[in-house]
Amino acid sequence: MIENLVVFIAISALAVATVAVYFRGRRINLVLMRDFARKMEDLFRPSDKEYVLLGYLVGYKAKFKVMRWNISSITWMLVLLPRQSLFYYPISKLTSKFDRFYMSASLVFGPRATVHLISDDWYHKVIHQIREAVYLSHITTTVSGKVFHVLYDDVKFRDEVLDTLSRHLGSALRYLKHFAVNREYRNIYVFSEAKLEVLRALAEVTKILATHIASRSTRSS
Repeated sequence: MIENLVVFIAISALAVATVAVYFRGRRINLVLMRDFARKMEDLFRPSDKEYVLLGYLVGYKAKFKVMRWNISSITWMLVLLPRQSLFYYPISKLTSKFDRFYMSASLVFGPRATVHLISDDWYHKVIHQIREAVYLSHITTTVSGKVFHVLYDDVKFRDEVLDTLSRHLGSALRYLKHFAVNREYRNIYVFSEAKLEVLRALAEVTKILATHIASRSTRSS
């Protein structure tokens, strides 16, 4: 009798905790999804936009038509931890570890060279995915107190990108995992922990570099 009562109390407590975690996690993720969309639209002022849900409360992939700052379009993705799940959230904290923000800005005028800036803790996870890495030079450097691996094919362009990131990202660099300016794909790529407070800095440095690339292209033509 007592054992049945204990089991009943345990099951009831688990049910209550599951419901409480679901509604709290659901609210947090819905707010994040809403606020990221609002912030990105405010920063890039798209003339057209499209959102595709990745799954319920997981996040979404978005595409903006921009045609400003030498940027023709922005494709970006927000991937959130499953805070609504009492069981999967702890597992995701061990595996995925953090909410993720990806952005690719397609450029009208492409860059003359390629640079990848990859955080030291992420380098070995992505280096095999970079097809052109075998052709690029490699150094390790510290930017604003954080260690990065830098892959590049032009020293002057590498230094211009590093200087721009150092001057304009500031504390946002602590969340940056991978930043690339790619000649082959003619884009600027960003992968960062998804922090609403660093979106403006990431957007501004993307606009600055894209505009700089355009000015260099028009001067050389």
